[in-house]
Amino acid sequence: MNDENQSRSARNKNLKKDSKWFTNRDKSSRNSNSTFEKIFYILIALLFLLLVAFVIFIMNFSGNNTDNVSEDLVQTEGRDSIRELFSSDGDQSDETEEKPESEEQTDDSAESTSDSEEQTDESSQEDTEEDNDETEEETTEGDTSIINEDPPHDPSHAVDYSDGSSDRLEIRENVLQVTGIEAGNLTENWIGNDGPGRVEATVTDRSTGQQYVVYLSYGEGQWHVESMNPQ
Repeated sequence: MNDENQSRSARNKNLKKDSKWFTNRDKSSRNSNSTFEKIFYILIALLFLLLVAFVIFIMNFSGNNTDNVSEDLVQTEGRDSIRELFSSDGDQSDETEEKPESEEQTDDSAESTSDSEEQTDESSQEDTEEDNDETEEETTEGDTSIINEDPPHDPSHAVDYSDGSSDRLEIRENVLQVTGIEAGNLTENWIGNDGPGRVEATVTDRSTGQQYVVYLSYGEGQWHVESMNPQ
């Protein structure tokens, strides 16, 4: 009986030892799992931080490159503009060196132009004088000696304006004589009353288009030309 009790007590001790060992083992395994998880999370956090730092570095690097490229472009453009300025200055200096000859040529051309203008003015004046002479000849081709500014006047004379009347025929003859218009080129625009015993005749020369206004008065049995005005 004593042997059995001893064996039982030994078994119980062994069981207690085993249970303690398992409990200690469970605790150690839990502790190891928790430490592993901590290490895992720490690694993930470090990787995230590294990724963020890498992204920031890339952004800064690309921005610096862009600034450098823009600065290079500005510098190259500035150099090109400076070169253009120097080249334009050189061209201007060449032009200023060549200017004296061109100015001399310009002066010569100006003198020739002024000479030609003077000749043109003289020729135009001569032409104008010739035209005036021709106009005067055209307007004075008629017999102006028949004009009487103070003719005899009979206000009691009743003018017969009908075609073919003696008054119309005499008036027509005086107009032809004072204006010098040929009978075939005469156009009677208007023959009308200018007062008692007076007539105003407006006529046109069809060959030249020249228009005349003739004033006539009746006295001592005939018509007299008082004035003749070319229009």
